[in-house]
Amino acid sequence: MATEPSFAQLVMQAVFGADRPLTLAEIKARVEMIRPVDTRNPQATLRTAVNSNRLIASLGGRPARYTWWPRHLAESSFRQPLADSDLKSGTLVLNEETWAALWPDFHGRADRSQGNVTLVLTGGSALASRVEHLVDGKAVWGLPPTPALADWYRGQGVKPEDELIVRVLDIEARRYALELCRRSDRDEEARVVRNKTLADAAEIVVGAGQPPTPYFDLIPRLIAHDAYRDPLPPDPGEGILRADLRFVIRNRDVFLSDRTVNSLEREPEALPDSWASPRPRGNRRKICSQETRWAWGEYLFGRGMDHPWVGWNFAAEVYY
Repeated sequence: MATEPSFAQLVMQAVFGADRPLTLAEIKARVEMIRPVDTRNPQATLRTAVNSNRLIASLGGRPARYTWWPRHLAESSFRQPLADSDLKSGTLVLNEETWAALWPDFHGRADRSQGNVTLVLTGGSALASRVEHLVDGKAVWGLPPTPALADWYRGQGVKPEDELIVRVLDIEARRYALELCRRSDRDEEARVVRNKTLADAAEIVVGAGQPPTPYFDLIPRLIAHDAYRDPLPPDPGEGILRADLRFVIRNRDVFLSDRTVNSLEREPEALPDSWASPRPRGNRRKICSQETRWAWGEYLFGRGMDHPWVGWNFAAEVYY
């Protein structure tokens, strides 16, 4: 007698086979075409199956919609910094966004054996390579020493301050274009716009979930929101978020500053200083006068100082 497919398998098939994002109700309808969801709590059963699959990403919303995020890599591009060691040895140490693009199903395979990629080099030929673990004991992944890549670096006159643009050509075939972006050719104004677009998408993604949002989980959801689907890629995301006052990153978990301040104000574990400045009236997000702005600035800075005094450095950073 054949074994019934698990709900995890059926959910995967439903989302993977869909040509658009699905709500949980739509996933349930597709699953029940094959097997009734007759558990005590069908919604919780399916939600668990969705959350256990690292290749399914939530787009948020009410109701939330779920999508097979590697499919959103089509026509996306990523900015990959270079190191002097890359140029000398013909390696390429990948940042997390580019790693996700080159090996999207890393977390979907137990054997970790399918890191093969084909790189179409500008002005050169196609290069077959693979993504490997480069440093023992550290989460460093990239392309191993490759003479053909080292030759391409030399032929293009690549310098460490230059960058590579990785464009997704065919995600199913793991085929990518590799282009050189020289420092002198950067369009800084356009980069600022693209970086803000990415940060805006991250604000939506982080705001739709429960804190904290691990950075490695944020990347697939940004890809699912088509944040990288543009000929001009943004800078690596972690640096963008660290420079944006809307976010605070602790241990590679991403928090919204405003939401975290609200949480600290609502549910403090203890008052760091009972003599702290009184909380101004009104909503700090709807400041109408310079006097009110100064009052809120003094209050938030004071609370930040109070928190370092008791050793709550993360809370202090949020207030600042």
